[in-house]
Amino acid sequence: MKENQIHRFRVNKDMFFDAIYDGESISLVSPGNIKEDQIMFEVMDDIVYILIGKLPYVFIDTKTGNIVYEETIPTTMIRNSGQLKEAKEKKDYLKNFQTYFESLNNKSDSKDNLLELHTHFMEVLSGEEFFDLVKDKVKYISFNENDELVSSYPYDENRPTNIKMGPKTYSIDEVLNNQDLYNKVVKDLSIDSSKQVQFEEISKVLHRRTALIELVSYYKAISQVKFSEENRQHNWKKAIDELRSQIRRDFYFDMLVASLKSLSKQGVKYVEFSYSTAGSITSLIDRFRNYKIDEDISFNFLYSVHRTKRLSSFKKDCVGSNSKSRKECLESVLPILIECGVTGFDLMGMESEITRNDYYPSINDINGTLYDKLYTVIKILTMYEDKKLTLRLHAGEVFYDTNLDTSIIIDERNNNPQKTLEIVDIVINDLNLERKKQGMKDLIPPNIRIGHGLHFKKSQKYIDLLKKYNVIVEINASSNFALSNINNLKDIPYNWYLENDIPVVLSTDGGGFYLTTPTTEMELAEIFGKKKVVGEVMKTNQDLLPKFKGGTR
Repeated sequence: MKENQIHRFRVNKDMFFDAIYDGESISLVSPGNIKEDQIMFEVMDDIVYILIGKLPYVFIDTKTGNIVYEETIPTTMIRNSGQLKEAKEKKDYLKNFQTYFESLNNKSDSKDNLLELHTHFMEVLSGEEFFDLVKDKVKYISFNENDELVSSYPYDENRPTNIKMGPKTYSIDEVLNNQDLYNKVVKDLSIDSSKQVQFEEISKVLHRRTALIELVSYYKAISQVKFSEENRQHNWKKAIDELRSQIRRDFYFDMLVASLKSLSKQGVKYVEFSYSTAGSITSLIDRFRNYKIDEDISFNFLYSVHRTKRLSSFKKDCVGSNSKSRKECLESVLPILIECGVTGFDLMGMESEITRNDYYPSINDINGTLYDKLYTVIKILTMYEDKKLTLRLHAGEVFYDTNLDTSIIIDERNNNPQKTLEIVDIVINDLNLERKKQGMKDLIPPNIRIGHGLHFKKSQKYIDLLKKYNVIVEINASSNFALSNINNLKDIPYNWYLENDIPVVLSTDGGGFYLTTPTTEMELAEIFGKKKVVGEVMKTNQDLLPKFKGGTR
C-alpha cells in the first residue's frame, strides 16, 4: 500500500470508503457509501486496525505498509453488529480482534456449487455494477427536488438534443471525477446500507435504475436519428420511440451478461431470475442461445405476476380482441414462455390479506380470487409433466401486528404461507376430480417453493402441507432485515424448518439491492442458526443442482 495516496477500501461487494495512509496511520478521506461514524481506526503494536460497525475489517503493518489481512464484511452484519456480538460463536471477538483476525485468516472459504433461486432480475447487480453499465452511455444525470435520480423523457421539439433535466444536473464527467457525487449515485442505486428501511424503498430504487435505463435509451436513440425542422412534429419522435424500445432490450441483455458474470464470481452455478415482462424474457433467452460466456453458470427465468392483477391477466376467455391485452394474458403467454425455456411461475403479492372468499372460485368478480389465479397457474404448469415446472409463492415476508389494550394481536396475514398452501391443496384436489371424470390419472404437482416463509403460525397442519408437496423454503435473511421485516436475525426460522424435515435454501432476494451474496447468506445462517444449517442447505443444493443442468447457458 503506497504512502500518501488515496486508497479505496472495499468492505464488501458494494460498500466502500476512501482513506489515505501516511506510513504510521490512516485517515478518512471519504466515507463512500458507509456512515462515517461506522468507520473506526485503532493502532496497536505497529498494526493499524480498521473496524467497520465495530467489526474488524482490515489491518496494515506500519513497518512494511502491507495489508496483512482484509476481510469481507456482509452488509447485514454491519447493520446488525450489535446482535452479531451476542451470537454464540462470535461473542468475544471484539474483546480481542487480533485473535479474531487470525482465526478469519485461517478459515476455509467454501462457496462451490451455490444456487441462487430467489433473486429479481433488476436487483442482481450492485449499485456500482449497474452504474458501470450506464456511465458510458449517457451525457448527463439529474436529480429532482427530492435529490433523487430522475429520467425526464427529455423530448424538446425546438432543441431535441437539449435535455430538460431536474434542478441538479451534472455531466457524466463531473460524476466520475467527484468522489462524493459518484458515491451518492452508487448509494442511491441500492438499498441504504447504513440502516433498516421500509418496504417502499424497493420501488424508489427500482425507479432510479429505470430512470437511468430510460436515459440510456434516449441518448443512444437521438444519436442515430437525424433531426430536422420538417419532421420535428411527428416523424422524429416516432422514430426515436421505436429505437428506444430496441435499445432497452440491448441494455437488458448487457445486464443479463453482467449479472451472470457477477454471480459466477460468487460461486453460483445456477440462478433463476424473477421478471415480469414476458417480451423481454423471451428476447433475452432467445438472444442468449447464440451467445457464449466463459463462466460456468446456468440460468433461467420465472415469470412473475402480482396477485392483485385482474383476473383478465390470468384467464384467456376474459380477454377481448385487443392485442396488448392478449400479450398480458397468462393463458396465452405462459405456455409460450415455457416453450421458450421459462422454468416456472412466481406469484407475488401474497402478503395481502387472504380472505375466506379466496378459498373458492369467484362469482362475477372481475379481479378473481386467489383460488382462481392459482387454479389457472397450476393447470398450465402441470400440463408439462416432462419439465416438472416450479411454482413459487411469495408469502410470509412482511410482519403485521396491531397494538390493542397494550397487548399484541398477531394479524392473520402472518399465517399466509399456510393459507396459500391450503388453497393450493384445494385447487389440486379439484383439478384431480375433473381429471378423474375424464378417466385421467392424477396430475403431478409442480415443484413448490415458498419465498421467505418468515412469518407463520407454527402448526402441524403447516408442516403436513409442506411435506405433502415437498415444499422448499427460500430464506432471504439480508433483505428481510434490510426491509425491517425482521428486527433480530436470531428469529429467522432456519432451525424450525430443518427440525421438521423441511428443506431450506438460502437466497439474496436481489443481492445488488441488499449488498449481499449467497456466501454471505451462508455465513449469516451459520452464525444465527445452528451449525448444521449450512450443511443441510448445501446438501439440498447438491440434490437440486443436477436437475437444473438443463437450464439456459
